[in-house]
Amino acid sequence: STTTPSSSSSTTTPSSSSSTTTPSSSSSTTTPSSSSSTTTPSSSSSTTTPSSSSSTTTPSSSSSSTTTPPPHKCETPLGGDRVEIRTKTTTVYMEDPSDEDNLSTDEVVVGKTKGSGVKVTYVTIDYDDIIGKQNDTHDVWVYESNIFLKIKESTQTGKDFIPQVTEIHPLGKPIESIDTTNLVENEDIEEATGEFKEIKKLPKSDRRTYTEFTDTIQKYVNPSGSVFNKENNGIVLVNKYTDEGVSPNDDGVSIRYYGVDEEDEDAQPHIDVCYKIVEVKRCEEGEEEIVMVVEDVVTVDKANPDTNYEGDDLDIGKPDGSTDSEKRVIVKFNVDSFDTEKYELKDITSAWIHVTFKDFVENGGRDEASTENKIVVTVLTTLEEGTDLDEKTATWTNTGMDNVDTDNADEVVGTVVIPQEQPGTTPVVITITDFDVEKMITEFKGIVLTGVEEKTSPHPIPEFFGKGQEVFPKPALHVCVPKIISTTSTATPTQTHTPTFTTASTTPTEPPIITNCTIPNGMFSFDLVTLSFSDRNNVYMVKFLRIICLFDVLDSDKCV
Repeated sequence: STTTPSSSSSTTTPSSSSSTTTPSSSSSTTTPSSSSSTTTPSSSSSTTTPSSSSSTTTPSSSSSSTTTPPPHKCETPLGGDRVEIRTKTTTVYMEDPSDEDNLSTDEVVVGKTKGSGVKVTYVTIDYDDIIGKQNDTHDVWVYESNIFLKIKESTQTGKDFIPQVTEIHPLGKPIESIDTTNLVENEDIEEATGEFKEIKKLPKSDRRTYTEFTDTIQKYVNPSGSVFNKENNGIVLVNKYTDEGVSPNDDGVSIRYYGVDEEDEDAQPHIDVCYKIVEVKRCEEGEEEIVMVVEDVVTVDKANPDTNYEGDDLDIGKPDGSTDSEKRVIVKFNVDSFDTEKYELKDITSAWIHVTFKDFVENGGRDEASTENKIVVTVLTTLEEGTDLDEKTATWTNTGMDNVDTDNADEVVGTVVIPQEQPGTTPVVITITDFDVEKMITEFKGIVLTGVEEKTSPHPIPEFFGKGQEVFPKPALHVCVPKIISTTSTATPTQTHTPTFTTASTTPTEPPIITNCTIPNGMFSFDLVTLSFSDRNNVYMVKFLRIICLFDVLDSDKCV
């Protein structure tokens, strides 16, 4: 059930329908396809009563109108699991003037009606079971997640109805500390991470609806590890009118959904989560991991050869299929974070480059992406002599990208394949196999990431996070070196007298003060101990002197 990020990239085979269900990091603006909720299955023909004349046998209108499509489900990734989680609470908050819904109804209510304030519904979901699977050696990748609601038949008048959508907004603070008197413009209510299908007419009957929840849950179950998990303060469901020029404060018809107390579990608000436990790339036992964080990183674009893209996300590939549209990423790592006084570069046993995948972009996104998307990493050899990489000025032209040769095996550092089903915001590991890492660090000024073996027609390309992201690991070079254990010790001269003390303090809680402390007959040794540890972006070292005293504990005077 576990796999390393690199191996999962090359061994995971997408299922036949994965191209239509894989989550996208842009899902916050994508609504579910209408076909998923309105298409009548072809199996409805099975309800047709046979007739002696085949030409007159047709499906009855009642069977086609009452057949309910099967509920949507996220697709379980190969080697992964699917779970359903019911919401814990659904509480309606509203601005003044309030009515009987405020903090009391068991329904989910959003919107505004005449005579009452704007209503939102606060929803809490417990992710602890999934978060509990994250640890130092394993991450949890959420491939896809959906949230499900059931709309209630409206009892309001249709003349006041305004087309609308229900949005998902994470909370930046606990609900108790949020100003609920202003629910429209509130800095503690974050930007929408998703929205349900538009409701264009007054609901005349109960019906189910759903939307993607992947972007939302990844805030709380971050694929890069628990250290990046956001505090789970819950979400609020908020109404947004779709007609231009209509304000959320304008009177319309509020939308009501079934709540957590509904007897039918399928009608209760709930989510499904399709995830996989993935092994984190680590050094071997007895080795120490050193992280060289990114110093400069930038995308360069042949279509705009003299344009600098500092601070943008990192795109790799040829989106229109021709070399004239090619985009590459150039990276320089901060090699000063490698302590050359403590370690030798020649002792590096293994290394890998880490980047964080964001999504497939352009030309249809993930649904239209190739099954496999290969990237080659080469050393940067094309800068003019005497120059260095500078992300603030780097362009396709001044970095000499026309002269990069990805076919030169002597310059290839490593390769990686990004599968179509790779979830957004997940780590990608590029293992450095045969290339001399010491040489890469000391003799070259960076690396270049290039898309290869691409389609010659327009297609989506992979995009990665740059170094400006705070909630995901930045690009980094990880190296492994043998741990250094210091055992140096020195014997001391034999001592011939015992310690003397001043009179004890009159304050019972204070210890006596030592004025002439010497080591009793015996011996002691000392050594310099160095502890080093790292997170994914930094390396820390602590040095201290350890003194070990050895003497006869049976001699009470000396023991003092």
